[in-house]
Amino acid sequence: MSLHAFQNHIQIMELVDTPSLKAFEDVVVDRQVAGFDPSFWGDYFITNQKSQSEAWMNERAEELKNEVRSMFQNVTGILQTMNLIDTIQILGLDYHFMEEIAKALDHLKDVDMSKYGLYEVALHFRLLRQKGFNISSGIYSMFYSYIFRDLAR
Repeated sequence: MSLHAFQNHIQIMELVDTPSLKAFEDVVVDRQVAGFDPSFWGDYFITNQKSQSEAWMNERAEELKNEVRSMFQNVTGILQTMNLIDTIQILGLDYHFMEEIAKALDHLKDVDMSKYGLYEVALHFRLLRQKGFNISSGIYSMFYSYIFRDLAR
């Protein structure tokens, strides 16, 4: 430390010890408090025990996975099955249910879609193609007459 820096340090220390600054040490400042509503979460995130909450969340996740697996067993129609698979994929949870989805798609690949509408056919086509099934786009040929008839008008 140079002599000049040392002198500046001494001057600063003298300013701090001045009686005028010490007079403000005991002053209590009343600040306005905003009137916020109590938090919906309460003190959960402040006081939660990490090990307890992780264990509870893991247990709850397993319960929900089992509930979704039972949904696969309880679906009654082809459209319900396809919508369930689609929803699980959209939510990004399909990696948890690979076996169930594979079984359902294996069943869906043999379904005759000629009696269904465009939505069902398109969903069927997309789900099977995404998982690598070899399905022909010729299923759309039955809709060509509707499309070209409307364009001709």
